[in-house]
Amino acid sequence: MKIKYFVLITGILLVGCSAPAAATTPELQMITITPVPPSATPTLVSPTVTNTLVLPTATPTLSSSKVSEVWDLVYISDSTGWGVADEYAARIEQDLGVQVEVHDLWGPGLSARKILDALRGEYRWTDLSYNFIEPVSFIEEAEVIVVYGDWLDSQTAEHPWDWNCALWYEPNRLCQETTSCGAETFAQYESDLADIFEEIFAIRGGKPVILRTADWYLPWGPLETWRACSQEQICKQCLLNCSDAIHRVADEYGVPVAGLYKAFSGSDLSLDMPREFFRDEVNPSAKGATAIADVLADLGYEPVAPRK
Repeated sequence: MKIKYFVLITGILLVGCSAPAAATTPELQMITITPVPPSATPTLVSPTVTNTLVLPTATPTLSSSKVSEVWDLVYISDSTGWGVADEYAARIEQDLGVQVEVHDLWGPGLSARKILDALRGEYRWTDLSYNFIEPVSFIEEAEVIVVYGDWLDSQTAEHPWDWNCALWYEPNRLCQETTSCGAETFAQYESDLADIFEEIFAIRGGKPVILRTADWYLPWGPLETWRACSQEQICKQCLLNCSDAIHRVADEYGVPVAGLYKAFSGSDLSLDMPREFFRDEVNPSAKGATAIADVLADLGYEPVAPRK
């Protein structure tokens, strides 16, 4: 956390109040003091001296009489987080009255497995400018961290990939056979997510942090393909099972989840996300980024501490 201090200097002018001297008779050689009754207000008599606090030649410009905090937001995501970090930062500033410095670490195709490898120093991803970056130093000092990675690299020999639902719009549809992809399909994904939370807390030395995650919303591109392949219901169930996996792990660690899937598709998953929420068939537009940021902000800002 970076703190900027603003100093308030107030000029105080103390002016002595001079009262007329009591009249004396030349023949009288002593002063008689008459006691003041308790109900009367005494008159303060002081020398005619002016006490002035001299201000510096240059007086600082006052921008705030309070301490202004600068928070670091680290936003780790695949391309579904494109543009969301800035919108979320704006909500934090609005809600909490702090300044937010954004570290937008989204990367195309960024999976939970790749994020985990990066936190362990075994993989590097790129930011919006496609410059190689190192996430660990940002995480150490961050006040707010959002982390989301997809499930595509989280598979094992025991649980091979059996979800063949399209993840984008396919004009020349393959319509592969898919399964109901139950909880076992996402067993390794859950393990990877748990390890991500563990690594973040380890990097921070166990210090609490406003840590958040999210599930995957349903874009129009995949949905159109599912419908064309008569796979809408089974693929929606697969995505719901994936979302449930995220929620199970997050609940175990006390990490609030932005439930984007149901937020935009409805509790019964019957709604289509508005087309204006997308810049293409999958990734959010400016309006979409704002809507996602609003779901995140609605979770509040309670810090999360390690539970293990």
